[in-house]
Amino acid sequence: MVTNGLLLLFEKQYALCKDPVNQFSILGTIWRPSNASSTAQYPATKATMISLKQELGTPMLDEMYEHLWLVTQREGDNVDPLHRQLIKSRKLVIAENIRLHMVWHRDRIFLKPPPIYLFHHGFWEDVVLADPELQALVAGFLRSWSYLVRFPSDLRLAKEHGFLDSHITWDAWCNFIAPFRALKDSEVSRRYHFGQIRLLRLTLLYLLLRPPSGSSRWAYETLFWSIQSTLKLSLTPFLFIFATLSLILSAMQVLVSISPEDVDLAGFTSSGAVTLHNACWIFSIIVLLLSIIICLLFLLGPVAALTWQILWGYRRMRAVRSQETKA
Repeated sequence: MVTNGLLLLFEKQYALCKDPVNQFSILGTIWRPSNASSTAQYPATKATMISLKQELGTPMLDEMYEHLWLVTQREGDNVDPLHRQLIKSRKLVIAENIRLHMVWHRDRIFLKPPPIYLFHHGFWEDVVLADPELQALVAGFLRSWSYLVRFPSDLRLAKEHGFLDSHITWDAWCNFIAPFRALKDSEVSRRYHFGQIRLLRLTLLYLLLRPPSGSSRWAYETLFWSIQSTLKLSLTPFLFIFATLSLILSAMQVLVSISPEDVDLAGFTSSGAVTLHNACWIFSIIVLLLSIIICLLFLLGPVAALTWQILWGYRRMRAVRSQETKA
């Protein structure tokens, strides 16, 4: 069905919200279906559309769009289904703030539940189709859920964690979501040209670009609000650094305690004491060299990996743009 030149992506019979609805509340703005029984009629007002854009809009990510390829793949389907998230030991966390949708950190991934009004056929006709930008936002958001819920087990997980209503059956979900899964990137908002994003990398990009819509000076999203939590996370690397330095200092102490005259590399059989000194001296050298190599690997390894990812992303971006130019 086409309305106002825009495509209604699902038939009325496949709407997941079929019960008669008197009204929906969107960030405090009331919307009522145009065929509501109430004497007061509320058409698709500008206030309703503004509220929906605030609910689903991602201005901060849109401002960083041209550089997001540095931190993740430009593939809208780069989204692990819910069961796969559990395999990767990630907890499914509800996040009503849309900017956290499909952002993961350590053992958690944040997901915004689809508001019930997005499943209502009348809401699409009255509100979503009134604005192409709104349709791209809603279509991209629901397309992301088409990737998150791909199997019956994913639907069960979505119900158990409160993302979807318990009355939704697998057949009903498939009928509703199929058109969204078939959408191309050109038909959804720019944020959904990318899939799930790692919060740490997103924060580094945020600090580098400083998008105008950013509300924090230090992070894309602050997850820890106590010194105890921050210290707990920082303790492990500090302990590693302390242990490494202690090992290096101990090896150096052994080196210093053995004078060059006591070291006889020409022959270990001259005496038991000299042999022991030789062994300690050589072992200290080996430990010191290994410690330096390990430190360099820890320092240069992430840099090398990040450089490789940036180069890979750059090549991928050039290929995508080349295809878009040819099209």
